[in-house]
Amino acid sequence: MIVKFRKYDSYKDSGVEWLSDIPVGWDAVKMKYLFKDVSIKNKPDEALLSVTQNMGVVPRSWVENRMVMPSGGLDAFKYIEKGDFSISLRSFEGGLEYCHHHGIISPAYTVLKKRNDLIAEYYKYLFKSKSFIYEMQTSIVGIREGKNISYPILSYSLLPVPDSNEQTAIANFLDEKTAKIDKVIAQKEKMIALLKERKQILIQKAVTGKVVWNEK
Repeated sequence: MIVKFRKYDSYKDSGVEWLSDIPVGWDAVKMKYLFKDVSIKNKPDEALLSVTQNMGVVPRSWVENRMVMPSGGLDAFKYIEKGDFSISLRSFEGGLEYCHHHGIISPAYTVLKKRNDLIAEYYKYLFKSKSFIYEMQTSIVGIREGKNISYPILSYSLLPVPDSNEQTAIANFLDEKTAKIDKVIAQKEKMIALLKERKQILIQKAVTGKVVWNEK
């Protein structure tokens, strides 16, 4: 069932294809005026983090059963704080990653910090939207396995900027709705797993003579 949500009363042309029309009262601002590339190093005692597409920037212990410390020391690793974003080596496929914990990440990644009173939780959703990922394709440098997102290019992309109260409201709305959707997905996945298990049991019993295939 498709749920229809109420639209804004009036819209205006954003001036860029990927945004199309935006509500009157919103601004469209170049990313470089909203987020800056920061490179803080020499913090080897901070927690070691991993940049993932499905969980964002999280402690490496969350994604690795056995942590392998990088060779050569951690002085060159970049410091990142909660609420920052990272451009990873696969961001051209899955968008920018939101940081949930402060710590250090590989120097191969770009760390973006908001410049003003932006609500990071709103941009967490924007940076994972299909339309933004499409826009990021214009900022790819390199080819094949060497592809990456260039922030000096991406920084000229226009981003929507509602007022801070509306950013918060949108983020809260999406938190609630996506949590409900994720719950339904988890229930469906559990049901699918049970059906797959039942299928394998049926196959095993049939081919080993534990059930009669002709039920007549």
